[in-house]
Amino acid sequence: MSTAHPSPIARQSSAKKQKTDHEQDADGIPIPEVTDLDYVNLTTHADTFGIDPVPISWAHPDPLVRGPVICTVRHFNQRNAIGAHSGSYCIYTGLAVAAGKLSPEYVPNLKLTSPVFKIGPYPSWYDPKKIASIDPFGHLTTEAYSAYLDKGFDIR
Repeated sequence: MSTAHPSPIARQSSAKKQKTDHEQDADGIPIPEVTDLDYVNLTTHADTFGIDPVPISWAHPDPLVRGPVICTVRHFNQRNAIGAHSGSYCIYTGLAVAAGKLSPEYVPNLKLTSPVFKIGPYPSWYDPKKIASIDPFGHLTTEAYSAYLDKGFDIR
């Protein structure tokens, strides 16, 4: 029988946490807050949307102004999106962790990855009146957000 686990926010005191400015280094990138969990969360975080999310300006053409998409429970206070890395495939990560074959602390090293060929950019990617079904910088994570990755953010 599975055990229900309260979300990290539900485990905090019942008093509401005030939104604060991000703690930052001189480069302006927030310092990541790492959340330790003793279970694998397979939800889309419906009750735990970020308390102080990393700012995001979705339609901006500059990736550093736009900001990284952070949808991991590793940084739940700074998360700015709902969902899970790898979408529906996240269930396989959960199964591997539950079977003891993968550490719950595992984060893939994507520093040596790059797109096979250049895609875009296209003007529709930066039009806030159009629906974007993908992150226009998702394939350029290591190029566009290397400073965030170097600080320890889990961005995929």
